[in-house]
Amino acid sequence: DTLARVVRVVTLDQARKICDNQIGHTLAFAVARRNKLQSSRRTFSRKFRLRSPDSIHPIQPRLFNSTDRFGRCVGVAAGFDWVNYILSSYNLKTEGPYVQLVRHVTSHLVASSHLHELLATYTALSAGSQAEIAAQRYLALHWRFDEAFCKYGVGNGLGIAPRFNRRNHGNQACFHSYFEKKPAVRWIDRSAITNHLINLCRKHNLTRIYIATDNTAPVFQEFLEKALGTYYLPPALRYAQLRAETGLLSALDRLICTRAAVFMGTV
Repeated sequence: DTLARVVRVVTLDQARKICDNQIGHTLAFAVARRNKLQSSRRTFSRKFRLRSPDSIHPIQPRLFNSTDRFGRCVGVAAGFDWVNYILSSYNLKTEGPYVQLVRHVTSHLVASSHLHELLATYTALSAGSQAEIAAQRYLALHWRFDEAFCKYGVGNGLGIAPRFNRRNHGNQACFHSYFEKKPAVRWIDRSAITNHLINLCRKHNLTRIYIATDNTAPVFQEFLEKALGTYYLPPALRYAQLRAETGLLSALDRLICTRAAVFMGTV
């Protein structure tokens, strides 16, 4: 009901009836991995009980202006790859239609007044960093730990629970690529990452680094604080006053990241 106030939606049962249990066409970015596309098709079939064709059409910006070509029932495969594709476009500094599309959408997104109150609380609690946060003179990184794809071994130095007794990668962090032409998994030493962030700060004349991450292990946060030194901004999760806002911490992380002078995303 809440979503329906913003955009036209129907229930899954209504969609099955409207579409006669059949998706007319499946769309996906051409860069998406083939196994991800097939997985999405299986989801349509098994979870949503909607048949889908074998063929997959590459998404092109012009399709958004010509949806009649595909009829009423269209499936979008490997949707998360949209985000990564757009982020890559940003990194390449292109002004292509995809980037224009996401800029148009995000220009209409506004944080709630309560989130801004939480940001003010975080700023006040970050002793010695208020000026940089208020002036947005800091770098932010979203560091995702994709354990579903990256098999960390026993004794890793990142506080990650080991999976399947895989070999120990020590202090290396794993990054999973969603793109067909990139290595599926790449291991990078954690210190190389923090050193790169510090060098970026020096390049852009910034003095603080905020890392939004799903890794809350104390050993990892201790490493970040030691490795980044005076550049380190403590996570919002550190403060009990903000931890009470359990449902909004991720949103607060996003708000802090969007205000950064320089932002890096895990791709």
